[in-house]
Amino acid sequence: MQHENSGSSSIGKSSLFGLDENISAVMVGAATLAVSFVPYASYFAWVVPVAAAIIERRSKLARLSDIQIFVSSAFISLFSWLTLVMTPYAEAAMESAAGNQLLTLGTLGVAMSLVKVVCLVCMILTTYNVYKMKVFHVPGITLLIKKIIKYSE
Repeated sequence: MQHENSGSSSIGKSSLFGLDENISAVMVGAATLAVSFVPYASYFAWVVPVAAAIIERRSKLARLSDIQIFVSSAFISLFSWLTLVMTPYAEAAMESAAGNQLLTLGTLGVAMSLVKVVCLVCMILTTYNVYKMKVFHVPGITLLIKKIIKYSE
């Protein structure tokens, strides 16, 4: 699922504070992960990689990583909002003892939690691999992003 960046053997510079491209991308990943665990701010964790991707002009590897982290954090935010919206319905179903509704809401809650965990793992793996100057290939997403930003290995 991962592929070495077979471009130049030297580490390029990022537009973000003039840092090495892998360090810049790791900082964006770490900042996004940190914000993801702050109550209420976690709903907006996707803003960090979006800002970094907009600022980044030199390094396609850092930009690809930023966009991958954005997609993962956007999914986490989306499913967190959906969980927040579903909570009153779950409480109402528990009060009315409608077992069928409760089972459906419980199943949806577990499914949304699993999606959030998978996205979190993808964010961590993207951050880890970019530090090693590799691209972590998230199925379906990485190929689409590469076409959009015209990334070549």
